[in-house]
Amino acid sequence: MGNVQYTPFRAQVSALLEARGWAWYDLARTIEVSPGRMSHIANSEEHLSVDVIERIASAFGVPPEHFDLYIILSLPSLARDYPELIDLGRNMMAARRSYDNTVATVRRRTRGA
Repeated sequence: MGNVQYTPFRAQVSALLEARGWAWYDLARTIEVSPGRMSHIANSEEHLSVDVIERIASAFGVPPEHFDLYIILSLPSLARDYPELIDLGRNMMAARRSYDNTVATVRRRTRGA
């Protein structure tokens, strides 16, 4: 399995802000939300909508898929539109469990050798 890791939304946005020389306030003004709302966005991934993430992506000129959270939030509608993704997800989860079990078995055997 690869070393793909979830990157928190705040970290991804912070990197883009830094690259552009912006503060969170500048982003709030650009996407037309209040500083209070932007503070909530910056400090919590809860209650973030796909629409807000799309507006933030647009402000930076990146695709919304740049943000891991966008992909996660999009999964329910994707699963609804493409039911075969549910089977794919199940297969991926089963493969991950099998992989984890195999790694654990090899580690146990290696320690016991």
